Amino acid sequence: CIRLAAQIGVIQMFDRILNNLLKYNLINRIQDEKLTLKSPITTKRLNIIPVAYGLITLSLFGLAVAMMNYRLFFGLNKNIVDLHLQHPLILDFALLLQFPILHSLFLGKARKLLFFNSTRSILKKLSITTYAFFASIQLLLVFLFWQFSGTTYSQPSGFLYWILSSLFVLSNVYLAKAMYDAGLGIQLGYSGWLAAAKNENVKYPCMPEKGTFKYCRQPIYFSFFLILWLSPIMTLDKLLLASLWSLYCFIGPLFKENRFKKFYKEKFENYKLKTPYFIPNWKVNRR
Repeated sequence: CIRLAAQIGVIQMFDRILNNLLKYNLINRIQDEKLTLKSPITTKRLNIIPVAYGLITLSLFGLAVAMMNYRLFFGLNKNIVDLHLQHPLILDFALLLQFPILHSLFLGKARKLLFFNSTRSILKKLSITTYAFFASIQLLLVFLFWQFSGTTYSQPSGFLYWILSSLFVLSNVYLAKAMYDAGLGIQLGYSGWLAAAKNENVKYPCMPEKGTFKYCRQPIYFSFFLILWLSPIMTLDKLLLASLWSLYCFIGPLFKENRFKKFYKEKFENYKLKTPYFIPNWKVNRR
């Protein structure tokens, strides 16, 4: 009896498996004929590639920001890669210029190079991630290969050192908050690769008006400006970098605002009338 029951159980088990396989095969036939779906293997590959690309971009971004803060805190006086150049400022000046020039071009005339206008859906979605990828590479190149000139102007100690160090850290916190208010998915590029991985449309945030954006229209650039100047050690290298990039912090957002005018129109014009451009006014727009 036990053997017979066991045999019946095994037969029933195989019968269920066979029925499920037949149902699965029938469903696949219907999908192939009516919906022309791709095979599961192809779909899986398309999902994995954006995720891998996104994780690489996030890693590069984190590394670039960490290296930037390390080099700026010490006034760029500690070389990561020592090239032993006779005239280091030539290379430094080239590294200095490539970041703001390419950073602006990739959002303007060179947008097509990052597939912002691509007819292929997945490339267009990943264009946000690609922009963050190249921005991270650019930032990484600056602080990885910058060569110290050897000239130090001031290196405070004691109370002043701790005050400047604290302000430097707070400037980074302010930058993080401003990026969060603007939409981290766009700033870090993960809205693009997540949408591509899930085969969804990219979710763009609304025009930023809350948080740090209540007090000025460009809090990201303002906080970056503070980071450039508030590290404790002042060298010729830091003075050169901070001066030129501060100029970009003032001028660069004007191109961004032109795009906002075209996209948001009257909404942006009303926001512009009541909110200062660069220096925050903590007394306005309090709700």
